[in-house]
Amino acid sequence: MTTSAAFGFETCGSDLAKVSGLDKDPQQWRVEIQPLIADGVKAYPSATTFTHRGFAYLFALSESGSRPMVLTRIPLAGLDDAAKNLEYLAQDGEWRPGLDPKSAKEIMRVGNTEMTVRYHPEMKKWVAVMNYPTMFSDKIIVRTADNFIGPWTEGKDIYEIPEMQKNKPGYDPDTFCYAAKEHPEFRTKDSILITYACNTMKVQKLTSNLGIYFPQVVRIPLTKIER
Repeated sequence: MTTSAAFGFETCGSDLAKVSGLDKDPQQWRVEIQPLIADGVKAYPSATTFTHRGFAYLFALSESGSRPMVLTRIPLAGLDDAAKNLEYLAQDGEWRPGLDPKSAKEIMRVGNTEMTVRYHPEMKKWVAVMNYPTMFSDKIIVRTADNFIGPWTEGKDIYEIPEMQKNKPGYDPDTFCYAAKEHPEFRTKDSILITYACNTMKVQKLTSNLGIYFPQVVRIPLTKIER
């Protein structure tokens, strides 16, 4: 099931925002937005980003086939003209200008629209945290790799979302959860902190239950990832 089929909307492009003045009140931050990928490409760099050795890397979910993750990058020195400097990793392992999903290398066989990829030096591994990549899954998984371009493990469950468990208090069949990701700034020597969000198929419930559409925070022991 695609997002458009389930909710009546779909991604129609992606932009890059540059935020400056972060030492000021957030209301005074300066935000400059520039187009990155136009509508119709069917793969939009937005799932997760990180910087590494002079580049900003942006993962994109390809909206065809098995819906794999593909990888793009922009040199940090070229962020002021991001669309011009965007490159994608091709199937032959070379970086090529722009983004052509049909020629892009599958970094993960099945991906997600929101996730995180971060390096864990204590494990000497790259770690990806995401919801299990099927609609309305109640599981959060972790994948690991020696290199962020793969190969990645298929993933293992690290958390079952209680809001979607029939035997848990507060369960509602209309509630669904998504957008699981790691927050490395809250990492400890023996755990990671992840968040996820929930929503409901019946919008009116958002006004009667303000706890639905609210970030949920979970701390996961590293032993669950390292096993």
